[in-house]
Amino acid sequence: MHRLYILAAILLLSLISCNESGLGIFYSISQEQPLEDTTLPNTLSVSDMVKGSKDYYVCAGGLYSRDISSGQNSPWDDEVKTPSAEYSLCINLVEFSGSFYGLFSNTAGNSTKIYKSPRDTISWSSVGTFDDPIVALTASETAIFVTERTDYATYATRMSTDGSDYSTTIDLPEQHTGVTDAADFLSLTWLVSGSKLYSGTGSTYEIAAGTNAPSSSSGFGGVYSSGELARLFVSNSEGEIYCTSDGLTWDSSFVEDSAGSPVELFDIEGLSVIDAEVIVVGAKNGYYDIVFEDGYSSSFSLQIPGSEEAGDFSSSDANFLNIDLRTSVIRGFFFDEQNNTLFAFTSGNGLWINPISGSAVESLTRKWDRQ
Repeated sequence: MHRLYILAAILLLSLISCNESGLGIFYSISQEQPLEDTTLPNTLSVSDMVKGSKDYYVCAGGLYSRDISSGQNSPWDDEVKTPSAEYSLCINLVEFSGSFYGLFSNTAGNSTKIYKSPRDTISWSSVGTFDDPIVALTASETAIFVTERTDYATYATRMSTDGSDYSTTIDLPEQHTGVTDAADFLSLTWLVSGSKLYSGTGSTYEIAAGTNAPSSSSGFGGVYSSGELARLFVSNSEGEIYCTSDGLTWDSSFVEDSAGSPVELFDIEGLSVIDAEVIVVGAKNGYYDIVFEDGYSSSFSLQIPGSEEAGDFSSSDANFLNIDLRTSVIRGFFFDEQNNTLFAFTSGNGLWINPISGSAVESLTRKWDRQ
């Protein structure tokens, strides 16, 4: 009898310890759904992703592409055309007004340029004239924002509403780093730049204010405008999510780790699960669903996807709890609305994919796999 107990203990230990996260593989065995993995390097740090008419494009130092129609298990191409042999390192990649815009560095790492390409066929051309090193590129629906470092600790941000003319420098009070995220909400554009959240139009911006307005001493993670919910969301490094419906009064929620420390939060994205709008936020320890109480009220919390607390409309099933994406640093997302597929960008743990399908809770499929 003692021998049986020992054998059972050994088997249990092997199940718990056979993946990198130490979370076990019970889900994969019980559901017979092994983790899929394609040809992208699993150590990639992904910064951005865009969707063309036929292909996905991933910016992760190199530039990678995959045919959309070929399915999630098809291989990725790592020989995508870059602007030149010299300017071949992709730093940022955004879509604006039907074209792609990329921030590329030369191989020596001492020069950066902005390039533009059509969505249908990659063909890069340089845009804009910049006197100082470019450190950040981002875009909202109405403008592109390019930040230059004009001195050791001095920055200037230019905007363009047509993708070609970058002559307008916007006034950002107390700017100390690049503009890394942007969103349009209530006829204003909202910008994240380090520990500052700005709102404004044209070239005039001010630090966001209002009742319980977002604040951060360490830095904001992201800003996201949900047209479906008519709300703006902002995250920060102190584990806080802010939400507003009018830009004047803000509600907030807070998340901490098992040690009681605030969880650093990053990019925010919205997606559809059946007919429900779900908001997710990347974190230093995976990501969270933003769960509203009593419908989309002012009361909400951050819950681990796939957990009972995340509810029926969670962005993931329980496989998220048993893979090392759960403990990865997720800095960003891309949601392909047409194919109802969510992608997660990690720091050093590659690109992950979660195709969501099903018309009822009982038939939902929402499982994370590697790319």
